[in-house]
Amino acid sequence: MSYAPAGARIASVTTPSTVGMAATNRIRQSLANGGVSVGAWIMLPGTTVARTMAMLGFDSAVCCAYTTSSLSPPRSAKPPALLLLTTNDKLTPTKQTNQTQQIAYHPTQWLIVDSEHGNIQDADLHDTVNAVAPWGPSPLIRLPAGTDFHIKRALDTGAHGIMVPMVNTKEYAERIVQYSKFPPMGIRGHGGPFPAAAWKTTMDDYNKNSNANTFIIVQIETVEAVENADAIASVPGIDMLFVGPNDLAASMGLPPTSEDNSPIMLQALERIKEAAKKHGKYAGIWASDGPMAARRIEQGFQMVSVGADVMAIQGFYGQHLAGLDKYTSGAAQRA
Repeated sequence: MSYAPAGARIASVTTPSTVGMAATNRIRQSLANGGVSVGAWIMLPGTTVARTMAMLGFDSAVCCAYTTSSLSPPRSAKPPALLLLTTNDKLTPTKQTNQTQQIAYHPTQWLIVDSEHGNIQDADLHDTVNAVAPWGPSPLIRLPAGTDFHIKRALDTGAHGIMVPMVNTKEYAERIVQYSKFPPMGIRGHGGPFPAAAWKTTMDDYNKNSNANTFIIVQIETVEAVENADAIASVPGIDMLFVGPNDLAASMGLPPTSEDNSPIMLQALERIKEAAKKHGKYAGIWASDGPMAARRIEQGFQMVSVGADVMAIQGFYGQHLAGLDKYTSGAAQRA
């Protein structure tokens, strides 16, 4: 069973084959082609929210969903977009898989499973990554911290990359790379039997080519990190500097907001972008809405995430219930 909005093009459904890591690595492909990646955060748990977000039409050409009875993913997924998944469904494993598959169908270039601020447990990571991967987007995991344990557990799911928060020094960035790469580039241990499936490849190909394909994003979220941005970006194996503007603003003594355009913030953003560009890395940033995202893209950021599901609910009902306030008994009591 499938369903789609009127006028939407439903992609053909085929069974994925073993194609190798380079062909599967959608995140590197999209950025290498000079595209801008845009999407949204999901922070509420449950299959209903995830399914609804998947059907919002970030790409109007393809907008549909499949039930778990349709296990083979569609293969057309053109426009770059980012969707961050931060949900821990407490229902059945089937419903959890259904949720992530329906999100993954949407033609994004990658999905980020947020285990830092989202309600994602270690046991959920394997199911989520392997529900996303067959549908095309590169599944990434945002970690609580860049420890050997967290990185090992994330990459052994078959995640195509990781995002590490609060990376303030070159030394920390170097450790992250060490933990993420097999020898001789790093110290990651071999032996995980699961990651090849999420890459649509063999374990031999994975062991040989993981170092070149695993995508590593470090978050710049403090004054110290800005001061060390050039050194952090210089670390071989780091692929992207991603700005967390709320924490960065707070670190500067400003209100924690993604919309600060004070000279000190703009100067910091320029410094981060320049560091990334100097060392051949990408730059990304969080934005709270569409207009802010457009400004960030015009400023030169290649990856921008836009708002969150909670913000959408608050905005919608805040706007529409305000017009009905005079009819409610609650309004009369407050008056």
